[in-house]
Amino acid sequence: MKLNFILALGSGLALLPALARAGTAPVGDNTARPFAVVELFTSEGCSSCPPADAFLAKLVAKTRQRKESIYPLAFHVDYWDSLGWKDHLSDAAYSQRQYQYVQALGLDSPYTPQMIVNGKEEFLGSNEARARRSIAAALDRPPTLTLQLTAGAISDGVLPADFTVSGSSSAILRLAVVERNIESQVSRGENSGRKLKHENVVRVFQSVPIGPTRKGHASIPLPESLVTSHASLIAYAQDPDSLEILGAAAVDLP
Repeated sequence: MKLNFILALGSGLALLPALARAGTAPVGDNTARPFAVVELFTSEGCSSCPPADAFLAKLVAKTRQRKESIYPLAFHVDYWDSLGWKDHLSDAAYSQRQYQYVQALGLDSPYTPQMIVNGKEEFLGSNEARARRSIAAALDRPPTLTLQLTAGAISDGVLPADFTVSGSSSAILRLAVVERNIESQVSRGENSGRKLKHENVVRVFQSVPIGPTRKGHASIPLPESLVTSHASLIAYAQDPDSLEILGAAAVDLP
C-alpha cells in the first residue's frame, strides 16, 4: 500500500498453471534460457502485504520443486517501521532500491506490496493473475546475457562467489542471499496478532560491476542469524539505466 492510500486486493493464491511451460533449470544450472526475476517489495507493518507474501511463498515452492528458471526475492522495506511495528527483516537499502525503480519506471511513489518482473513490469504484488501473465511473458523471451555462477565454502562468515558473463560488460551484477522458512510473530501495527511466514527474504544484497573481463569474484559477509541450509545465492545482471534485468542464475549455499 502507499503510505497515504491503502490498496487492498484479495487473491485466491491458486497454483500457477502458466508456469508449467517454463524452463526446467535446476538450482545451480547456468545454461542460458528464458528467466523471470520476481522482486517483491513488502513489509510486516503493511496489512495488504501478507497475501503477496503468501503468493511469493507458493512461487518459491513450485519453482524449487520444478527446478524452474524463476528467481523470487522479497525485499522488506523500512518506511513502515515507524508506524507501529519494526520489521526485523527490513533495510533502508531495500527502500532505496525501490525508489530507484520508482524513478526508472516513471511512478509517482513507492508502495507495498509491489512486484516487479525482470525490472520492466510492476504491479500490485497480490495480483496473482497479473503476476502469472508477467512471469509467463518473461519466460517466452530469450535472455540477452548468459550468467554462470558458483559459490565456494563459507569461511569466517563470508561466502565466496565467482561469476562469468557472456554479453554486456556495462551491466551491474546484483548478488542477493535469500533465506527461506522464516516466521515472525507480529505484536503491534496493522498485522498485530498475526504469525507471518516469509520465503526467499533478501538478507544480504550487493552490487558489483561486471567490467570488460566479464568475470569476477565477490566476498559476501553473511549475517550470524542466517540459516545457511535454508539459503540461496541469486545473481542477476541489470542495466544500470533502465534497470531491465538481462540474465540470472542461482545456487544454494554450500
